[in-house]
Amino acid sequence: MVEILSVAPEQSMDMRLVNNACDLISRAYEIAEVGLWRPGLFRTTVEDTAQAIADGEMVFALLGRQLVGAVRTRLMGEGRGWFGALSVDPALGGRGIGGKLVLFVEQSAATAGCVTVQLEVLVPQSPHTHTNRLAVWYENLGYREISRSDLAAAEPSLAPYMTGPCDLSVRHKWIEPSPIPDGETRGHP
Repeated sequence: MVEILSVAPEQSMDMRLVNNACDLISRAYEIAEVGLWRPGLFRTTVEDTAQAIADGEMVFALLGRQLVGAVRTRLMGEGRGWFGALSVDPALGGRGIGGKLVLFVEQSAATAGCVTVQLEVLVPQSPHTHTNRLAVWYENLGYREISRSDLAAAEPSLAPYMTGPCDLSVRHKWIEPSPIPDGETRGHP
């Protein structure tokens, strides 16, 4: 059974966890975004992953003691949660792990008082099997595109690494904030 959990910031010093998370994210995106990037662009680094854990922004999926999924999440203000870098071990795709991670993020955002959850999706301007399938998956989960822009214009530092033009699709899902029990305050997703 897959267990979803957020990790304590002090676990950013656990280099085995940091390296495993960085490796998982890199492997997942290497397959998901094949052909979209020139060599030399890494989805994450050990330093970025350790910082995300230290900031309390990482949520992991474990199958037994094995790390099988990860997502980065945070509050953006104005009643909005965010997630990105959703990653599942490529050998375990299609088993609901990604959906469980997204549900955890949504429930955590609702508990923090959010009314929307945001994510960004890379959309190549020429057909790409995985990103097309991913867009449909997010649509089925209730994420609707609210804006689209040229990725190279939005993130000029990425332009040299792109193999072709891509758009950045910003998607939102409206959620119901959870009621706050008497005497409690909102927390971080």
